[in-house]
Amino acid sequence: VVVKKAREAAVRERDELGPSKREREMMERLKMLEASITSMEEEKSLNRSGTEVRATADDLKLKCHLGDDDVRVIIVPKSSTFHELYEALADEFCIELRIKYKDEEGDLVTITSDKSLSLALPLFPAPPAVTHLYVSPYQPPPQAVVAAAP
Repeated sequence: VVVKKAREAAVRERDELGPSKREREMMERLKMLEASITSMEEEKSLNRSGTEVRATADDLKLKCHLGDDDVRVIIVPKSSTFHELYEALADEFCIELRIKYKDEEGDLVTITSDKSLSLALPLFPAPPAVTHLYVSPYQPPPQAVVAAAP
């Protein structure tokens, strides 16, 4: 009986004082997570002019990674040629680049032509799923130095 009365007194005291610091922190974290989830659910793909863009069954939704911290999403038609894909990515990142994807074995494979793109396309899922591409700045091979004849 004494323990029960002490427990009831502790509950009344807690109710009068409000939530503890830990409870307030947890409630704040929960609010932040709920806001983040809501934001992700409401997120729309926008083009540079700010109009909504959605991937259709005839499109590829590409999540393009440049290094560890620069990730961008673009949408291109499935019928894009290598040159069209390259131009879309070069325009997005404003650099000359190499384009790679992960094959079914997890290896990074470079796309260099329409032929290599056509080999990659069957591995890319249909929207709303996202295909991950890995881009890196293009580094031309060093020029060979030819010694002048004596």
